[in-house]
Amino acid sequence: MDGTGSPGAASDEPEARQQKPAGAWAGYLIFALCLMVLIVLDARAAYDHSWAQFTGITAVILAFAIVCVGVVVLRRTAPQARRPFRTPWVPAVPALGFVCCAILMAFLPWPTWRQLFVWLAIGLLIYYGYGRHHSKLRR
Repeated sequence: MDGTGSPGAASDEPEARQQKPAGAWAGYLIFALCLMVLIVLDARAAYDHSWAQFTGITAVILAFAIVCVGVVVLRRTAPQARRPFRTPWVPAVPALGFVCCAILMAFLPWPTWRQLFVWLAIGLLIYYGYGRHHSKLRR
């Protein structure tokens, strides 16, 4: 572990490749909180057609697009790395996945993008703020 994550969620043995129960429960709690926020925002969007309608969907599509690019980049920069699952027909499948995501995101309204960037900035600030003070690599 590099210290950027919670020590309570770290695995006892690096070879085990498992989360401790505390890490799993933290993930369940965060998932439940995000789900409640999305339900509340979606209910609000259903009444006033606000920006919240597509923000969660945009985040998922953006994450998938990043994964598609990452598959190609890792296949080129680390071709010998061990991969339990290999994507077939690289780079065609990731390229098609990225194009599909880009097409879907191209038709979203500007308020959705603005809100996505705000939440993305907040998440990155929290991630890097915590990692900066807790990273073992920095010490």
